[in-house]
Amino acid sequence: MRTEEYAWWQEHTVIPRLRIELSNEPAGKSRFGGPSLGVPPTDGQGRPMRMLCALFCEEFGGFADFPTQGVLRFYISGETLYGMDYQNPTEQKNFRVLYDKNPESLQWQEELLNSDGFPVKDCYYCTFHREAKPMPLMDYRFREFFARRGNDELTAEEETIINRCFSVRGHSVGGYADFTQGDPRAAKESLRKYDTTLLKIDSVYRGDTRIEFGDAGICNFLIPHEKLKACDFSDVLYWWDCY
Repeated sequence: MRTEEYAWWQEHTVIPRLRIELSNEPAGKSRFGGPSLGVPPTDGQGRPMRMLCALFCEEFGGFADFPTQGVLRFYISGETLYGMDYQNPTEQKNFRVLYDKNPESLQWQEELLNSDGFPVKDCYYCTFHREAKPMPLMDYRFREFFARRGNDELTAEEETIINRCFSVRGHSVGGYADFTQGDPRAAKESLRKYDTTLLKIDSVYRGDTRIEFGDAGICNFLIPHEKLKACDFSDVLYWWDCY
């Protein structure tokens, strides 16, 4: 891999994102985990889902084409796969993304019994920081660009360098998704319309913060850009994978 190729990639694929920092101390209204804001939706078995996070859009500071007001709520089933259907990852049966433009009527509910199986182990408060990142190695478009004649395999050394240079680690709104096993959009062209990262959550084992999607997994919610602009959150791809 040539140095000029890295420089080109950095310049032409960098896009903005909101990196999310978490704290145990209240910093705003947005939060990961904790009790549900409003009555939780039910999953395919009729059981109340757990709220993964509530993000108040006014705290985004007018970011990209995201709403400038209201609240986005993400719910997942508490069962083994955290509500994901690998065969149909866009069916909002065991996960749900809800948007309320005027959330004043929503009330915080009583906390459900804590479960060690739920990915977010406590309630963490969010602050948002603007930054820009280039496309990472695990995005399905990366290898297509860097494919060599007759051989599209990167060496282990190249992958190590690329992962270091183009890391998108950290929770985020916007920016690029990331994966541990592979981008599901690589195998299914029908999923490539989900081109915008609504939310990315990494597993974290740092101090008092514990988020566990399987074995150091990464969780992504992706949405078609035109649906985001229309504030239509009925069509979302939910995917997580782990090592």
